[in-house]
Amino acid sequence: MTTWIEYSLLFLNGQGTQPYETLAALGAHFDGGYYTETGRYRGRLTCDADRLADIVASLSIFGARILTTDELLTIVERVQPINSVTMEVPNDTDVLYLGPASLDDELRVVRPTSPTPF
Repeated sequence: MTTWIEYSLLFLNGQGTQPYETLAALGAHFDGGYYTETGRYRGRLTCDADRLADIVASLSIFGARILTTDELLTIVERVQPINSVTMEVPNDTDVLYLGPASLDDELRVVRPTSPTPF
């Protein structure tokens, strides 16, 4: 099962730590560090469905919580609004505009782009 979570970094000795090591030890896959605002990060967590609640509970030190699809898409649009300017390649001169966010079958955020505003 894949879901999005929201979390904060754990600061030890002045270093911000993400939950990768904690989750790897639990046999979960994590892809995080996205859509950062006000000290909160978002990431995709994949694990067995019957272990999801326990795995998220084990991240309490990170203040982790599961996000609904609607919550995630609202955050994505807030952090990167429709018509934000982007480039396909760094230092490219062709400006592209971000379209509305959606999720694919693996819950990856998908954004169409266009050379003209949406």
